Amino acid sequence: MEADINIIVEVDPKEAEELIGLIELLFEEWYVARAAREQRFARLKGIADEKAALKAAGKSPNEGLGLADKR
Repeated sequence: MEADINIIVEVDPKEAEELIGLIELLFEEWYVARAAREQRFARLKGIADEKAALKAAGKSPNEGLGLADKR
């Protein structure tokens, strides 16, 4: 990048492709991956909340998940 915005720098097609690829990679890592991570944490929090509610109700946390021992 040049400090003077009035200077036009020539870029060959391969260079442009690599720069666009970099932008796509950054977008994927900053926005898409963050949203997926937030969804994953929300699912885990939901499981923890469900177990806490079952425990408060005096039930085995495994009962709500279909994992209770059926002897």
